[in-house]
Amino acid sequence: MLSHLINTDLGNRGMGKIYPEYRLHNGDFVKKASQELFEKLEHVLIVTGFPVPPLNTPENDGPAGALAIFHAIKKLGGEAEVLTYPLVGKFLTSQGVRFIPAEEYTEIPLEDYSFLIAVELPGRSRNGKYYSMRGLDVNTSPIDSLFLAAEKRGIPTVGIGDGGNEVGMGKISALIEKYVSLGNKIVSTVPTEHLIISAVSNWGAYALVAMLSIIAGENFLTWNEEEVIKEMKECGLIDGVLLHPSFSVDGIPAKIHFTMATLMSQVVEHGLQRQIL
Repeated sequence: MLSHLINTDLGNRGMGKIYPEYRLHNGDFVKKASQELFEKLEHVLIVTGFPVPPLNTPENDGPAGALAIFHAIKKLGGEAEVLTYPLVGKFLTSQGVRFIPAEEYTEIPLEDYSFLIAVELPGRSRNGKYYSMRGLDVNTSPIDSLFLAAEKRGIPTVGIGDGGNEVGMGKISALIEKYVSLGNKIVSTVPTEHLIISAVSNWGAYALVAMLSIIAGENFLTWNEEEVIKEMKECGLIDGVLLHPSFSVDGIPAKIHFTMATLMSQVVEHGLQRQIL
C-alpha cells in the first residue's frame, strides 16, 4: 500500500512507469529497508541535499524526508546525524537538529556508523559528472563516495530517489534509461543495498518512517507537512521544478504533500489497529 501511494507520479517524471517493473522483483522494498534499519539503529548517517542548477541552490525535496527519518530514529532510541549543505543545515537547525557540513564528508569515520541513508542525493553518472533532471551540470562534491565506500565495508545502505540521478539508482540503471527523459545521460551509477523509488523523494522517506512506525507499534508521522514546507521556503530552499523558493515541492502544491503525509499516517494507524486486533 505504501509503495503504491508514494509512486503516484503527479509530476510525470517516470517513476510511475518504472514502479510496476521494479516491484515485480522487489515487491517489499520499503518493508525490507525498514526492517534492516530497525535492527541497526546504533549510529545512522543520513545524507541529503541536491543543489539545483543554474544557481546550485539546494532543493526542498530531500531535507524534509531526512528530518522525518532523523526524528523517527531518535524516538526509537537510536543515534542519527545528518550530513548536508549549509542552506539545508539552516532549515535543520530551525527544527532543532544539528548537522555536519557537506564539505566535511572526507572526515566521516564510516567505521563508526551502522547504517547509511541517502535522501535525494546526487549520484555520479557514467562520465563521473552529476546532472539535474534537465541534464545540466550539478556543482557538488563527490559525497556519494561515502556510499561506494560503505558497500565495500559491508555497511548497509538505503537510497531514496525520484528521478534516476540520485544515489541508489545505480541499482536500476536499465529501467532509468528505458523510462526517464535523458536517462542515458543522467542515470546514477551508484547503487545501494536497498532502494526506495518514489514520485517525490520526501514521500519515499515518509514511507520508510511509516513502516518503522508499524514495526515499532507507534505512529511517527505526526508533524504538519505544510508548516515544514513553509519553513523550508523561509530558509531559502527552492522547489526543484519551479527553481525558486515556493510553498510547494517538485512543482506540487503544499496541500497535496500535506494530504499525502496525512494519508500515510492514517495507513499507519490502520496497520497498528490491525496488529492490536
